[in-house]
Amino acid sequence: MAATGRIGNLRCLRRYALAVVALTLLVGLLGSGLSVWMTRSASAPALSAAAHDEDFDAIFETAIARMRAGRYREALELWHRALRLAPEIPEVAVNMGFTLLELGEFVAARDLFIGAIDLDAYQANAYYGLAVASEALGDLPGATGAMRSYLHLSTDPVEQAYRRRARAALWEWEAEITAQAGENPERVDAIQQGQGPTR
Repeated sequence: MAATGRIGNLRCLRRYALAVVALTLLVGLLGSGLSVWMTRSASAPALSAAAHDEDFDAIFETAIARMRAGRYREALELWHRALRLAPEIPEVAVNMGFTLLELGEFVAARDLFIGAIDLDAYQANAYYGLAVASEALGDLPGATGAMRSYLHLSTDPVEQAYRRRARAALWEWEAEITAQAGENPERVDAIQQGQGPTR
């Protein structure tokens, strides 16, 4: 009877051991399956983002090439595509703004430069573009303020030619503002308060 009890206990122990091994294998398989599934889910957006980046880079570079070639309408179409792909990148808005300046669309250009500054307050080229657009719209105080910001932020030695142009434009605008203020005393108050043109 004692031998039978031991055999029964051994069988029972084997069943428990087999159950524990089977359960461990099942948990391991489920865990690795879940891990593979989660990794695929996490990497799918990364792969589409990588493809997105390649498309974006190609569109960006092609738009720059079109601008340099003076094909501004074609560049503008590409900037619209780039802006849809990456609205958070201020360089897209800045380059689109410069394209619009070339096409004489000053209000739209000004809005894009302001949008780029909202995205990155240290985007020096956006201030340069904003100054040019503001001047074209007759807002010399706005142009002056934007150009001062550009000169303050622009530290790249490559931009020396633009800095010289900026200083020359600033000098002209300030002289014109002074002349206009002398002709119209009410305008002196508007200029001192940083307001735009009073027409």
